[in-house]
Amino acid sequence: MPGYRDRIVHVGLGADEGGLNLSMPDQVIAAVGARGEKAGELLAGRFAPTPTAKDRLTDPQSGDQVQLTWDNQRWIRYRSLMAALEVVVQRLRRSWQDSERPEATWWRSYAELLARGAKDLPSSYRIRNLGQRKFAIEATHEILEAAERWEKEGTFDRGASTSAGRSPRPKPLLRVMPSGSNDPRAERAG
Repeated sequence: MPGYRDRIVHVGLGADEGGLNLSMPDQVIAAVGARGEKAGELLAGRFAPTPTAKDRLTDPQSGDQVQLTWDNQRWIRYRSLMAALEVVVQRLRRSWQDSERPEATWWRSYAELLARGAKDLPSSYRIRNLGQRKFAIEATHEILEAAERWEKEGTFDRGASTSAGRSPRPKPLLRVMPSGSNDPRAERAG
């Protein structure tokens, strides 16, 4: 992924190094460790924070001016995130609109579900707190308005090339998935 791949250093290993070579001699372990240390120095040199946009870093390996700075990484990740977020927000908008079509009479719209009373069905994961319900309604409408504005006025991912405004490729996907733990108590612990 753009914004991640540039912060990976491949440390080459010989057939007798690393992996399942559990009985490596001390000098082989030291050599592998030294290469890892150099890789760490390379990354630290390339991605050291710069206080102003005018600061320039020198690549510790090549001596060239660094193009892949931490600011550059953060910018690429922002562009990628916003392009992926735009897709999710547009999908939400389409689903919201589809739920309000006149022919969709056999289900309640998302707006009706969001505005239903504390005792109205369905009872799963209700929002009982009035302040939270008010926030949920307002925030959802703000997201839907942003999606409409993005569709009418602009996009985070336009053009056939990056110079024409296209976001970094491959374009990431935002997915709803469980956290690393299937234990619901893990979320409360943090």
